Amino acid sequence: MLRTRALLAAASALAAVGVLSGCAAVGPVRDLAAGLTDRSFADLSAAEGNWSVSGVPEWIPEDAHEIRHRVTKRWESEILVYTSATAPTGDCAPAERTTRPAIDADWAPESLAGEVVVCDDWQIQQVGDHWHAWRSDGREAEQLGQAWRR
Repeated sequence: MLRTRALLAAASALAAVGVLSGCAAVGPVRDLAAGLTDRSFADLSAAEGNWSVSGVPEWIPEDAHEIRHRVTKRWESEILVYTSATAPTGDCAPAERTTRPAIDADWAPESLAGEVVVCDDWQIQQVGDHWHAWRSDGREAEQLGQAWRR
């Protein structure tokens, strides 16, 4: 009788671990199904050699480091964050935010500002010494079915 209870307790504990680890795997499985790719780079020079397709955005400053990039499989939507004491460079201007990121990441800002910096087709928001940027052609937001945090 005690042996049966011990086996039942062990089976219950094993099931609980399976359920809990399954919950933790939901995000990566969802990302894989949506065709999202994540990349991380120590600094701008590391990113320049490994970015692919569109190339590193020219407005990212030379002192950028801790660069994280998430992109959809057809490159319709991208988000990125980097750390820098320098504002985006080049042909950039302050403007009202007109879009939301079509994809999300656990490192994305908790809320979006009304005022952003616009560089090319990117909208960029500063949060401390981090610069969060996104661009999307708008076609994938509905397909991904991901709601952006406000």
